[in-house]
Amino acid sequence: MANIAHDGTTPTLPGAAHKNSLFTSEIFIDFAVIAGDVTIGTSDVVQALKLPKGTVVLAAGIEVLKVEGTNTTAKVSLGDGADVARYVDALVVTSLGQLTPAATMGDGFALVADDTIDVVISVDDPTDAKIRVWADCIGAYQAGPMTATTQADAKTYS
Repeated sequence: MANIAHDGTTPTLPGAAHKNSLFTSEIFIDFAVIAGDVTIGTSDVVQALKLPKGTVVLAAGIEVLKVEGTNTTAKVSLGDGADVARYVDALVVTSLGQLTPAATMGDGFALVADDTIDVVISVDDPTDAKIRVWADCIGAYQAGPMTATTQADAKTYS
């Protein structure tokens, strides 16, 4: 299992005047770009969205933008460090336009520390699919700029 980071666009988070505001964070992940850089394997983790402590995730999901043409049984899950399938469990990435329904999350899930929403390769490894990962959140964190620990710092995969 490997963690695959990215430098992606850190979401623009509401400032002090908008604390407790709703926002959507998203990133596009192109597995062909990742596969050109590293070997993707089952149970690998792509750290997709970095969110600061105190963020409340109301819903999160995956939209398939380009279907997997090589490994047609490839599946991905969407979760975090505590639950690898908190938001999406074993989505087959072979249906164009497929948008996972928002999981029933009740009052949402509050991050007690800086964390990432992760795409986990659960069955077979996608090599040419492209997906959009999104999360609807409330910025209930301490207002101000994100710290260095919440900034992404590796390679962009989109």
